[in-house]
Amino acid sequence: RHLSGLADDWLNARLEVYASPEWTALQVEAFADVGWPALADVWAELANEFEPLLDEMSQDEDARGDTHRACPLPETITTVIGSFPTRGFPGGVVTDAAQHAVDIRIALDLDPRIDTHVTGACNQGLLSSMKHLWKVAELPSIEIRVTDTNERQQLGGETPVATVSLSAHDLFRSLGGRRSR
Repeated sequence: RHLSGLADDWLNARLEVYASPEWTALQVEAFADVGWPALADVWAELANEFEPLLDEMSQDEDARGDTHRACPLPETITTVIGSFPTRGFPGGVVTDAAQHAVDIRIALDLDPRIDTHVTGACNQGLLSSMKHLWKVAELPSIEIRVTDTNERQQLGGETPVATVSLSAHDLFRSLGGRRSR
């Protein structure tokens, strides 16, 4: 319901209380009477309409180098997430949807892991954001070792003071501020 509401709110420019508990509650309420599988049909229809907007946001810089031009993010969004290049926002939407998919799988007592390509793409975006935040905060460097893909990433520029080893799924969940169990 929340994800259908997210797409519907974007399509109808209802972003005043973006990313707040109130916003999510309004979305859930708006679709409360829609049962499953009708909700999946609603989501599919809204997603098809929402995708071109996300595509427009993800376009490269215009001739002046302006990354905020195509679909500028409303102030309500930048207040929550800070200054953010518009072209990076669609990846955040996909990551949020993937986190919710895992939440749902856990609630249904299913294997929480999702497609490894999705997890990998989300992790790259999340780590890119973390690298920027790490640098701004001037935190000590750490190395992240992804055990099931043998990938290594470093946050910070100096010699790492610690190493964190975890699966791609656990990295995805932890960077998204969630626990799998």
